[in-house]
Amino acid sequence: MKIASVAALALGAFAASTAIAQTSETSQPDTSADAAETSSGEIVVEGYREQQVRDFLWRSLVETGGNLAKRTDPVCLGIDNLPDTVTSELRGRIQANLDDFQIPLAEPGCDINAVVVFHDNPQAFMNWLASNRPVVFDALYRPERNRLIREKRQVYSWMFIPTAIPDRNRADQNLIGTTLVPTASAAEISRIPQGEPDSISHSFTVVGTEMIDGMSIAQLGDYLTMQILIEFKPGKLEHAPRDSIMNLFFAGNPEDSAPQEMSSLDRALVRGLYQPQRQRFNAGSIRGDVARRSIRTLDDEGLLDQVDD
Repeated sequence: MKIASVAALALGAFAASTAIAQTSETSQPDTSADAAETSSGEIVVEGYREQQVRDFLWRSLVETGGNLAKRTDPVCLGIDNLPDTVTSELRGRIQANLDDFQIPLAEPGCDINAVVVFHDNPQAFMNWLASNRPVVFDALYRPERNRLIREKRQVYSWMFIPTAIPDRNRADQNLIGTTLVPTASAAEISRIPQGEPDSISHSFTVVGTEMIDGMSIAQLGDYLTMQILIEFKPGKLEHAPRDSIMNLFFAGNPEDSAPQEMSSLDRALVRGLYQPQRQRFNAGSIRGDVARRSIRTLDDEGLLDQVDD
């Protein structure tokens, strides 16, 4: 199903059902990636290089206190400002991805912890949040928040990680007048056992509605799945291969020149990070392990370019 033209979207005013904070975004795709385009603009993958996989993992992922964060609680998805039929299709695609990755979904009636808002002026909405709901940015240092907001983007995405809150005095504030984020004192944070991952308690994505015309539910659902599960550096995805779904909002025409779904590398990255038997979550070991698993998976699928890097 294709998403209807933006003129048909019933977009509300400023939605107040969102909440909270650290970074993630897309930037201009790497034109040197090992992919080619047909005359119709369709992406044809020629193969990944091992160094390309490692560059993507080392340069695009966010560290928090030396760790890579992941979700440890079931995902409760909230989507605002799309027609009900589109919301239902999009939710179904995201839920199917989570089932495939064996990531649990929360029960109906849960407190939303994965928020997606569609808006015709996403930067204006971000500024509104900064003025009226500043608590949503509490897991960002002020310079990080300012860098995230002040640049005009097609998509804004950030995460809330309790262990990353710079100002512990504000850690007990509720988000937008709700109880979306559990309160956590500095003492409780300090007692988190070593070896456990930093937990993504909430993710937030604000999407410009004018950008989604022509996108399929599969494309948009896969892109949002990645943003919900993994924390990427804003503006630092130039190392993503051109068939990565993270390049979706920078394709000239989402119907034929954009990635049509998550790539093999995208899926290998999620599976590596959320591998149930994982014991160590420091950034170095997890990147190395994800790289090894991803490279092995890509090699098994015949997608690894056997060029000596």
